[in-house]
Amino acid sequence: MAPTFVFDKKTNQLIMALGSPGGGAIINYVSKTLIGTLDWQLNLQVAMSMPNFGSLNDQLKARKEEIKLIELPSGLAGMMRTTDAAGNLIWFGAADPRREGIMVGE
Repeated sequence: MAPTFVFDKKTNQLIMALGSPGGGAIINYVSKTLIGTLDWQLNLQVAMSMPNFGSLNDQLKARKEEIKLIELPSGLAGMMRTTDAAGNLIWFGAADPRREGIMVGE
């Protein structure tokens, strides 16, 4: 589940690495970020900052148990290869702003 590595299909170069704590919710967090970056062309920080969503309550719902809505602060962190304004390849780091993590690099 995490860390998750994404490689360019044509060049086999690493283009993104990301992960999160969260047990069973890791799949929701990472999937949301992959869809945001790869399908919707969002930058990594914007994708990680989107609302978290998901359901781990299918069995409870089937038994008509009470379902509670809770906050899901993911703790996502990752880096993505992109280009700067001059066309140079750079690594762009991001972290979920709902948690204490940060991304630092040189």
